Amino acid sequence: MTSRPANGSGWNIRVRARDRPDCTAITAQLDAWLARSMWRERMEWGYRDLPPRVIAEPLLRIPGHRRPHEICVYCFGGVPQYIKVNTFPHGAETVSGCFDIALRQLALYAKPSPAPFPAEMDPARLFDAARRLSAGLVYLRVDFLVAEGAPGCAN
Repeated sequence: MTSRPANGSGWNIRVRARDRPDCTAITAQLDAWLARSMWRERMEWGYRDLPPRVIAEPLLRIPGHRRPHEICVYCFGGVPQYIKVNTFPHGAETVSGCFDIALRQLALYAKPSPAPFPAEMDPARLFDAARRLSAGLVYLRVDFLVAEGAPGCAN
């Protein structure tokens, strides 16, 4: 079993299928996390009135990659404005690319890398979902994880 901070304020516990889970250690770690407040620790306003919860999800894998591909749609006023695509090749640096909503590459970061927009993804579906999720908000980044050619929402 390993535990490590994920990006942002979330935390992960990974139990490998071949390992026998140490239920006492896992329970102690979960209890410690549930006692913490991301609102108090990091002033993350979105967590202020949320009671802590444990969420268990299947581990998504892509052969040859450390993590599933990630498509981040940045929405302002409920309207998608630009996209960042991250890929995580095994044994290599993360590769990122930024695009406008017409899928033209943008140079938004100091070290842009040419991660292409996944050909199997329908950007219209992603933009529609991002529009609905960000409606009524000043700003929201909607993250999609892509595994086996299908997106899943990560926020």
